[in-house]
Amino acid sequence: MNERGFVVSEEKKKDNTNEKKGVSFEALSSLDAPVSFWKGIPFGLQHVMAMFVANLAPIFLVASAANMSAESATIIQAGLLVAGLGTCLQLYGVWLIGSRLPMVTGISFTYVAAAMSIAQNQGYGAVAGAVVLGGLLEV
Repeated sequence: MNERGFVVSEEKKKDNTNEKKGVSFEALSSLDAPVSFWKGIPFGLQHVMAMFVANLAPIFLVASAANMSAESATIIQAGLLVAGLGTCLQLYGVWLIGSRLPMVTGISFTYVAAAMSIAQNQGYGAVAGAVVLGGLLEV
């Protein structure tokens, strides 16, 4: 048994590096192993692409529901700026705020249906007001 109480086979106890043709695969199979800069680039690019899709899709949906075309670029820029600021706040932290972990914050799909309904009936200004009011209630 290991320190967490799990049964570990003898093969796992011998070596955790999984040497294969002279290349160590420990960094890709262990939570605590460091990942080199060059191995991390493809994973980082994949993460950025996945993050962009998750951050842009809700904006496109709400902007299309509000029949916005020219203003949607400004909303996209603002959404990405706030996601970046939120990520920096989580990464570096200020006083007691922030986890100080490499977490990416972004836009949630949770309220997209409600925001689309409000945008279709009252316009985008009402969506912005509802977001501000909801944010104040959460805080």
